[in-house]
Amino acid sequence: MSAVDGAEGAVVTTASVRWPADWPARRSGEGCAYCARIGGGSHAEAVHVLTGGFAEVYLDRRPQAPGHVQLVWRRGHIAEPFEATPEGVDGYWREVVITSRAVQRVYRPLKLNVMTLGNLVPHLNTRIVTRYWSDPAPGGPLPWDLVHSPQETPEAELQRQADELRVALDELGFS
Repeated sequence: MSAVDGAEGAVVTTASVRWPADWPARRSGEGCAYCARIGGGSHAEAVHVLTGGFAEVYLDRRPQAPGHVQLVWRRGHIAEPFEATPEGVDGYWREVVITSRAVQRVYRPLKLNVMTLGNLVPHLNTRIVTRYWSDPAPGGPLPWDLVHSPQETPEAELQRQADELRVALDELGFS
């Protein structure tokens, strides 16, 4: 691993993994897959659960454990939470917290990981990942390659779970 620390434009890389050359364009929203999905409902990766004032809520089709939810910022393209207006920051995080409470109520996991990453698609989004007794990495972060399962959850089961989440979100005051 090589690193240049403390300098403007510092670079940290490994021999085989680097930021894509088009990262600045992606970060600015050029060709953003999440922007293209906003308002489009369910898609190949997730079932649409609910649209709030600041985020759309999706249930992952291939979770390693039931209850993997993603919130995607819906008010234009931003990559980081600090790029939102003060109203947007307050509204987005309120929706993340309410969604976390709904996931906890419906799925009853031992632990929730609330992750705002954007390292693959630089559009503000937060994943709520459930952790159970059967967890493959108890006590530590779940490696990204273990977040998703190769198997899709059956559609009828996904719809049942999405309905339960909608009820819980409504009861908890999701806007």
